Amino acid sequence: MIIRDVRITPRSVPWVEPPVYFAGCDRRRAVLMLEPETDGGMTGMGFMQPSSGGLRTVAACLREQIIPAGQGRNLT
Repeated sequence: MIIRDVRITPRSVPWVEPPVYFAGCDRRRAVLMLEPETDGGMTGMGFMQPSSGGLRTVAACLREQIIPAGQGRNLT
């Protein structure tokens, strides 16, 4: 299995239940979805939810450094 592509999708989603530790939480939460795809057509999905911002920074790091280093590599 070779990594062919990784899609990154930032999302803003509502809380199902506001966290107890975050009083007065009326904001949406930022989530980064990662979808790696292999040459065999298998697709995975992962989520990342930073607790204090920085989602665009993480996405930029993934796009510029981590994903290019992993594309074309064998997963087995």
